[in-house]
Amino acid sequence: MNAPLHAPLKDNHTPRSLLSLSCYHQFISELYEQSSKEAITSQITSPPNQLINYDLILFIGYKSKKSFVYGVSHNHHINQKAPLIHAARKLIQSELITNKNSAYTTDQINDQSLQATFEQSGLKQLYWSPFNTKNKYYGGLLYCRHTPWCRSEEEIIQLLSYHYLFLLQQHRFGSLRVSGSDKKRGIKYLSICAVFILFMALPVRLSVLAPAEIVPRTPIPITAPLTGIISQVLVKPNQPVKQGDILYQYEPIELQNNYQIKLEQLQVAESRYKTALQNTLVQYNNQAFAQQKAEYELAKAQLKLSKEQLAFTHVTAPKDGVILFGDTQALIGKPVTIGERIMYLSDPNDTELSIALGVQDFTPLQQGNEVLFFRNAEATTPISGLLTSISYFPDIKPGIGLNYPLRAKLKINTSVADKELVRIGLQGTAKVYGEQVTLFYYLFRRPLTAVRQWLGL
Repeated sequence: MNAPLHAPLKDNHTPRSLLSLSCYHQFISELYEQSSKEAITSQITSPPNQLINYDLILFIGYKSKKSFVYGVSHNHHINQKAPLIHAARKLIQSELITNKNSAYTTDQINDQSLQATFEQSGLKQLYWSPFNTKNKYYGGLLYCRHTPWCRSEEEIIQLLSYHYLFLLQQHRFGSLRVSGSDKKRGIKYLSICAVFILFMALPVRLSVLAPAEIVPRTPIPITAPLTGIISQVLVKPNQPVKQGDILYQYEPIELQNNYQIKLEQLQVAESRYKTALQNTLVQYNNQAFAQQKAEYELAKAQLKLSKEQLAFTHVTAPKDGVILFGDTQALIGKPVTIGERIMYLSDPNDTELSIALGVQDFTPLQQGNEVLFFRNAEATTPISGLLTSISYFPDIKPGIGLNYPLRAKLKINTSVADKELVRIGLQGTAKVYGEQVTLFYYLFRRPLTAVRQWLGL
């Protein structure tokens, strides 16, 4: 922008002291009575000629950071694309945007087209009176006429501009911040962005939440020693038992009948064996004797097996511990086969934390990572632990779906109260800590994943 030289102000031959003070005070009184922007604009663009001698006054402000003509003297309808209006806007935007009251002549306008527009209208003398605060431009009034300006008129214009500026601030006319303020504001925004970026780059530990349960670490499976029907269950779920205590028993009738049959078969085989042995004294028949002897030995072995099975009708606890199974009524009358798992026996002090980490929440983990267990019964007091095992293959768990089984060892004391905190069967939520990541990734990893899946990337 080429700043033009100010036109020299001349002394008016008519003394300004002859202006009527009543005219000035009446104009100011009427000005402060206005309550709308339109009325204020109309008032400041049409002062009495006794105060200021002018041909045309344009109130040029700012709208969306661009020059805008709010009012023209004695004209309520403004066409922003009219030649003189457009020339005034362009002149203020490109050349006359200054902080001081300045008088100009059309000869000082650099743009020849703008100069011709004003000269064709007979407006060769211009005076720019800006409305500025320390850090804002509210625009200003462009006074136009064909005779030069004098110093006494400049004093009146400056005096009126103080009142105009006050009203513009009160009624919140559009403003344009000064360049120095824009720079400070830009630096402020850049500083905020830099602080935000640095804050988002802070390293934090990635963590995931997953359902968890206290389970026995090395449970002993109690399996069916023989094929039969369970007739009675002598223990309850989660009941402490001692070694040798009877857990459940089979229906003995079938086993007893089988034992009697094997006993009678043994007696028959024994009788035949003795008869064959006596016959060898009269006539030796090696083949017949060997067959009867084999049948006798087989009958003895079958009777022994039947007797041992009859002894297994009562299944006992192999060691001290807590017996774990589901429903008692579900076992009574249930037919089972050899090797079928019926219940578990566990040491109540030998427990660990089982975690079902959903595949959608999986994150790189390592053994030894910290784990916090929040029990459903007491969510405010977590129990710390360390991750001991991580499954490489997902599993399906009812109510959870596809998940990676994790195991963790909890840190507890040997007191009775602390042991009760990790009682087998307690459920809750486990917080598993992973590797160090940025705060941005920690906060937005799930939204970014959802957006990526939604976009199909």
